[in-house]
Amino acid sequence: MIIGLPGRHHSDKAVRVIDIPLHVSHPLRIGEQRSAAYAPVLQSSRRHYLQLTLNPYLSVRAGRFLPNYGVWNGDASTATRRGLGLDHDTYNVEANWITERFNASVTGIVAGAGGGPNERGGAATAGVFFAGKNKVWLSYMSRHGPGLDREAAGLSAVFGIGHRAYLLAQADLQHLRREGAEPVVSEELDTNLCFARETVKGLYVLLTDEMTRGHRGPPGRLSHTYGAGLRWFPRPHLELQARWRRRDREAVSPEYMDGFSAFVHFYP
Repeated sequence: MIIGLPGRHHSDKAVRVIDIPLHVSHPLRIGEQRSAAYAPVLQSSRRHYLQLTLNPYLSVRAGRFLPNYGVWNGDASTATRRGLGLDHDTYNVEANWITERFNASVTGIVAGAGGGPNERGGAATAGVFFAGKNKVWLSYMSRHGPGLDREAAGLSAVFGIGHRAYLLAQADLQHLRREGAEPVVSEELDTNLCFARETVKGLYVLLTDEMTRGHRGPPGRLSHTYGAGLRWFPRPHLELQARWRRRDREAVSPEYMDGFSAFVHFYP
């Protein structure tokens, strides 16, 4: 079994992929009898899936991961994920079609995972690469869970700037329906910008800006945060990232707090 990154598609004819915590140093194989020492690892694994490559362009996977939607890598911050309801994994079935110029994906959301809400629904994306390092794509998501129904549609883009910098941008419009004695329907506009520049080989400086604005409700209902970070690849397959985020004090931002976050990602 190959330890892999969600969203990374391998070229093997039949690939099985699992993404498990960093403290696991030995890959597991399907059908292999596992010792008791491995059992807690699998039970606590946040993200794992099986992936099958059907041909050079088409692959399918099933397991526990985040649905394919919008800008999806280490540059999408916690605030953006939470705003879209993507701050927790779900059990999904997904198909991805990727060529040199076009890509598309369809995800079926089967059930909640890890104590998150038991949601069902689906997501789809379609994008095009152009002018070398640039890409634009559309995303759609519909999720239905206890007490909340969510529909979101968005436009995302990545633009290469010279040989050492890039800009990620994403804008999403959400339609939310919260159940209750009197159901509450609202709309939100979420935007996320991230500029990154490689200063020395493998070390990127990040500048971020995120905003959520309610289309209905009090005029001052605005959440806005900005921040900076470092993203470092000291060796192949090893990523370290640290971020600092500050809340805009003039915005009504009850969910976006000042803070510092860091993570390490290793995939052999």
